[in-house]
Parts: sequence; C-alpha cells; structure tokens
Amino acid sequence: MVKQQSPLVSLEHWHVASDFTGDEVTALVMGDDPSSANYSGSEGRPLYRKLKESYHAAKRWHALDDHAQLQWDQIGVASKEELLNSIGVAQALLHFDLDEAENFASWLASDERSGFSIQRFTRAEVRRWLDACGVQSIYEFTKSKSAKSESLSQKERNTMLKMIVGMAVAGYKYSPVSKNNGDAIKEIQNDLADLDIPLSDDTIRNYLKEAVEKVLPGKKLD
Repeated sequence: MVKQQSPLVSLEHWHVASDFTGDEVTALVMGDDPSSANYSGSEGRPLYRKLKESYHAAKRWHALDDHAQLQWDQIGVASKEELLNSIGVAQALLHFDLDEAENFASWLASDERSGFSIQRFTRAEVRRWLDACGVQSIYEFTKSKSAKSESLSQKERNTMLKMIVGMAVAGYKYSPVSKNNGDAIKEIQNDLADLDIPLSDDTIRNYLKEAVEKVLPGKKLD
C-alpha cells in the first residue's frame, strides 16, 4: 500500500516537469516533494532500488547481441515491459549506429555517462513503467501541463480563421458578403495544388464560411 499524501504537501509545481531522476520519481510516487528543503533523498527506499534494477536490466538488454538467447531472469526483470529506459540511453542509441556497437557498449559500461543517478526518465516512460510493474503512485505522472495540446483552443482557431479570410479577401478578391465566390475559391484551390497542398473546393468554402460567421461580425452572407 502507498501511504496517503499529507494535505500539507503540494506537488502541483512538478506538473511542468517533462522528465525526472530516479530519486525524484521515488519521492513523488511516495507523495514527497524532492525539491523540499526537508527532503533527504530516496536511495534507501525499495522503490528506488527497483527503478535502478529495471534501468540496469534495460542496459543489459540493449547490450545483448541481436542473436543472443534471451532469458528475462538473467536480465533481471520478469518481462520486457518492466525495463526502464532513460533519455540518455535513447540518445546513445541514436548517436551510435550499427557500426559503432563497441562504442555503445563502452558508453553503457561507463558509470560517468550511463550511471543510474545521472539518468533522467520521461514522464511517459515513468507512467508506463509504473503501470507495467503495478506500482501505485500518489503523484500522477500524466501528461505535462507544459505540453502543448494537439487541438486548437477557440482563440487559436479564431486567429487561424482571421488569417484565412484575410488572405482570401486581400489576395483573391474573396467577398465575405457575396454568395458568388466560385472564381476566388477555384484560384485558391489551384494555387494550393501548385504547392502540393491539395484541398477540395468544398473544404476551402467551408473554412471561409466559418471564418465569415465567426470572426467577421456583420459580414455574414445574406
């Protein structure tokens, strides 16, 4: 069982963090604030040791030859899902190509470069690992509050619509108060096609109609 978080401990300022050390993960899972002046570290906690073991297992797994016989108990975890991959390992894999296996092995063997205490783990990887290992966490390692939403806010969409209708009016003689804009829409469609941006005339017409209705008050079609 995970202990209940004290109501005096606020972890909201960690929502902007995109990655964490193993020490920070351990503290946050337990409901402690690793940035607090009273925080003394998590190295003695079982969860810290488990994180470290899973990271070292991932290092051993990455060091294996492609044709090696794999037995998870020799790697140190129950399954591949329990491996904990750091940002550093991911970057090293990108840096050293297939012809530099020896250099990658050297990187893995160096505590100065690949030691657990200096590794950082993404929010998504921590959340995945906790779920895979069945570890309950007081702090929710969900999407960072600093991450951009993939969908546009209404303000952003209105700004986009203003640009669309503004360029249509200024560059293609599109008339917001006319129902006869076929030539302007066709010209926009042709210019986009020349740029390898194919859009149907209906798509262009619908966006312009939305722009007129939402961001050009008093200019609606009759």
